[in-house]
Amino acid sequence: MESAALQALADRQAIVDTIVRWASALDAKDWALERLATHHMSTNHLVTLDGDRATCVSAMLIHRLDPARERDNTFDTLAHYTHVLVRTPRGWRISRVRQAVAWNRGNAAIHAGATGAR
Repeated sequence: MESAALQALADRQAIVDTIVRWASALDAKDWALERLATHHMSTNHLVTLDGDRATCVSAMLIHRLDPARERDNTFDTLAHYTHVLVRTPRGWRISRVRQAVAWNRGNAAIHAGATGAR
């Protein structure tokens, strides 16, 4: 395999790793007012490389649980993400994120950002 093809594979994996670390960071939040348990599952990564810039389109299934509620305590979202990344001396970094919600399910009152949830 030629060097450029190997570099493209290494870049693609580094980009997917960056997106998955970002999703994991959302779950490991340490926000004083945040009481929810969350799990962000990032899948179907389609990476397009353009030199030191890249785009990664992916799907994310987000599970949210409010343990303070006995019933009706979940809110799930399927969203499609477009991440724009740039290569830096420290590796690939996300420079822009766009989210398009495909659907929501559950109690929208659990997630403040769910205004207009369907």
